[in-house]
Order: sequence, then C-alpha cells, then structure tokens
Amino acid sequence: NFEVGPGVSPEADIYAVRVFGCSGGTQMVPQALDWAVANDMDVVNLSIVSPFGTADSIISRAASNAVASGIVTVISAGNNGYKAPYIAAAPSVAPGAVAVSAVGAQDGKYASFTSAGPRLGDSAVRPHVSAPGVDVVSAQVGGGTAGQPLDGTSMAAPHVAGAAALAV
Repeated sequence: NFEVGPGVSPEADIYAVRVFGCSGGTQMVPQALDWAVANDMDVVNLSIVSPFGTADSIISRAASNAVASGIVTVISAGNNGYKAPYIAAAPSVAPGAVAVSAVGAQDGKYASFTSAGPRLGDSAVRPHVSAPGVDVVSAQVGGGTAGQPLDGTSMAAPHVAGAAALAV
C-alpha cells in the first residue's frame, strides 16, 4: 500500500535536479535551470524561494530565462505571509513564471503562511494561482512507501506543475 500516490501527471517523466547540496542555499538554481533548458525540459517546478526578492535578482533572472526558452516555470510563492502578508518571494516574482500560493485542501481557504505579492518594484500581481498546500501527504524521508502531511507553497507548486505537464 502506497500512502503517496502517483501525482497529478503520472505519465510524465520526472528529473530531480539537486540544487541545495549539503549546506543549503539557492546559488545552484541558475545552473539547474540552464540544465533544464539544455535538456529540453517542458515544465520545471521550483519548490524553493528566498524570503523576499525582485524580478532582477539572479535567481529570478534565471527563471525568466527558462521561461524565455519555452519552459513552463512553476514556482512556489513563499511561506512568509505571516511575517509580511504583501510580499512575494524570489524567484516566484520572475516575469513569465507561474507563482503558486497555498490553500487548504479541504476548505480551499488561503493559507495564513502563504506569501501574497505584489511583486516588489513594480507591484505586478503575484501569485497567479493557488493549489492545495496544507496537510498535503508527501514522501517521507526514509519512510519507504509512507508519507507525511506537510504544509507550504512547496507542496502547492507541484500540483500546478503536474497540471502544466498534462497541457504541454
């Protein structure tokens, strides 16, 4: 019995590109997006953010470059809504990227933690779409086929990336 199902787009080919290494940080994201462009990926999910950001940050520019290359780039909006409710995070502020906020899977209500733009600098609307991001059963590290309920826009963005994979 699997507690974690096949996802939104079960026939999609999925490539995991590690960007954090052992110590964390987003400095490898631009290289990972370059890899996605070079390898003709159709959809990229970035369930990573920095707390705040602008469209001209390095990580946002890398996401915009992926979009310009024809990749549907889906990015979690961030989880700083409880700190600063009107701030969206980089790279979800990248022009052309699809920024995803979190809602409750059961009640559809906007999650209190989700970052909710507008984008710094020009007040562009962010995020664009919401998806379930509260109590989402995700793979459990070392859990075999078990899952664990997690919250975050990083749980919401894969729903949207899966839907995008069905459309491309």
